Formats: sequence, structure tokens, C-alpha cells
Amino acid sequence: MVVAGRRALTHAAPARPHATAPHTTSPDTALLRRAGLSTAAELLDAMRRSAAERGRDGFGRLVSADTDAFARAWLATARYLDVASTALCREAWQT
Repeated sequence: MVVAGRRALTHAAPARPHATAPHTTSPDTALLRRAGLSTAAELLDAMRRSAAERGRDGFGRLVSADTDAFARAWLATARYLDVASTALCREAWQT
């Protein structure tokens, strides 16, 4: 690459696991799925994806993260946990 008449080295962005295989599952996600909590597994994956997604500019520097996506994923997970724990507690008291 030539920049302002001089040669410049370029660095390739490091490979991210989710960039090459977007449907890989973590041990936590697999555990949640085996326990029958597929919604919890999806929410966990969404949180991990939103926290890990950071692009790079033309010079290879990290650009600002999409904090809105992480906030939405976090709030959805918090709401799910609230509803799930209430339902589990109600069920435990009824049996």
C-alpha cells in the first residue's frame, strides 16, 4: 500500500471466531440448550455477539462499539431472567 508517496505496511484484522463460524456455540450455550432453555441460550449468544462485534477503520484501528445493540441484548436478558425466575418460583410453590 502506498500512502502519501511512501510505502506503508498493512495489518490484517485478527480473525474472530464468530466472524468465521457465526453459529458456533459456547459450552454455556450448549448447557442451556440441553437443559431445555433455548431462549436463554439465544439471549446469551446475542449478548456475546453484540459485545464482541467491533469493526476496524481503514487504518486497522478499532472503531466504536455499537453500545445500543449490547444494551438491547442485556435488557432482553434481564427481562427474561425476571420472568423465568418468577415462573420457576411460582411452579415450585404450587407443587
